[in-house]
Amino acid sequence: MAAWRRLGFVWLAMFVPPVFSQAGESPRDLARELVRVMKVDGQAEQLVEKFILSRCRAEDCDNERRACMLKFDHESYTDRLMSIARRELTAAEMKAGIQYFRSEVGMKHRQIMRAEKGLSTASLSDQRPEDRVRMLAFLDTPEGYRLVTRAVLTNTSEVADWIARQARMAFADCKP
Repeated sequence: MAAWRRLGFVWLAMFVPPVFSQAGESPRDLARELVRVMKVDGQAEQLVEKFILSRCRAEDCDNERRACMLKFDHESYTDRLMSIARRELTAAEMKAGIQYFRSEVGMKHRQIMRAEKGLSTASLSDQRPEDRVRMLAFLDTPEGYRLVTRAVLTNTSEVADWIARQARMAFADCKP
């Protein structure tokens, strides 16, 4: 009888989709939500824009060329960062990151991270003491280390090289 139950379970496992995909917690869904909550896709676009505008000042780009270069394929930025998240982070780390960056303290922390890239003026010293304590406590977790200290989605050489490449490609694609 136990053998029949095992066969029934195997049959069930073959034809019933996994529960995590029904709950919206597949690694892809978690990565997409993490990118969305951290807003790293928008940050990447802003950094590419900074590169383009800086180079345009030096090369005196006309408005038409500048407009061409500043057309971003938002989904491609999201997909690239999702790919990095799925490769570098576990599902548990992504879940913890999503939960943290959805919180009020996490949103403030995101602004501090943006300030490190010159995209915001927030700083750790501007935060309330209890918020600083929560931010520092998050940094002491494995998720905080990987998402903020190591900054796998915002501050690695891979991300920096990709952002610079996006700016170069925009110049190449939008020749005068």
